[in-house]
Amino acid sequence: MRIQLPAPARNPVSVIGGAIATATGFSFLVLLSLQFLGYLTNPYIGLVIYIAIPALFLMGLLLIPIGGWWNARRLARGEIAEWPVIDLRQPHQRSVVFAVLFLTFVNVLIVSVATYGGVHRMESVEFCGTTCHTVMQPEYVGHQTGSHANVTCVQCHVGPGV
Repeated sequence: MRIQLPAPARNPVSVIGGAIATATGFSFLVLLSLQFLGYLTNPYIGLVIYIAIPALFLMGLLLIPIGGWWNARRLARGEIAEWPVIDLRQPHQRSVVFAVLFLTFVNVLIVSVATYGGVHRMESVEFCGTTCHTVMQPEYVGHQTGSHANVTCVQCHVGPGV
């Protein structure tokens, strides 16, 4: 059985976007797993896992419909582009729709985990003391051994609410 991309996605921009989204999604899951298992302890790895990779992931996801739009315009120069007809009675179209819905769910899940992890990471004492404010090394060491060691930085230095 030969799998073929839908016509709007058969263009270099969409293919590159799909490749970027797939590679960064896989990289995110692998690096997240390695971090949870304790293999990645560098204080800057949180910026890579929760900020850089999700940004590239979203860029790849955005390139897919941009390429489809560009390809549809290119194919229909001077003509009014018609909306595709989705007939769920056809097994191929039904499987494509369910695959797109499933992949959308997976993408939303990856972005949600990355967003939650990024916020959680940026609110940690380690992030404040070793990543953002390396000039505050004496304060960070003092905080760890002082009477406020159980109080996180954001409890005092970030106001309530957003």
